[in-house]
Amino acid sequence: MPALQVRDFPSELYEQLREYSAANHRSIAQQTIFAVDTMINGGSGVDDVLGGRGARPFEGPAVSDFDSQDGERIARKRAILQRAAQRRAKRSAELPEPVEFLAQARTQRDEDLDGLAEMVLGGVR
Repeated sequence: MPALQVRDFPSELYEQLREYSAANHRSIAQQTIFAVDTMINGGSGVDDVLGGRGARPFEGPAVSDFDSQDGERIARKRAILQRAAQRRAKRSAELPEPVEFLAQARTQRDEDLDGLAEMVLGGVR
């Protein structure tokens, strides 16, 4: 099959083509073939070119369905993140401040060392 190279393709138009092809579940090459075939032939032979052996290319859900699914997915993620933030806030309220926590850990360490010194050295540290 012949290849086509297009030089000096405008960047903005390329980005639009990339987004449009993704929305239609096609590669950029497939979308380009589809667009050229539609422009020249009204889209009559694109099924054979894209799908091979007469098969139709995968169209996927309609763009409006895709948008509503995205909206639901985003809403679920926001709810999860909100619950996580609430748990974090609750947990941080229950924990001591880092300085206080460190002071408690040092006090416990000193008590443990004093107890060990009492056992081993008879009280001399």
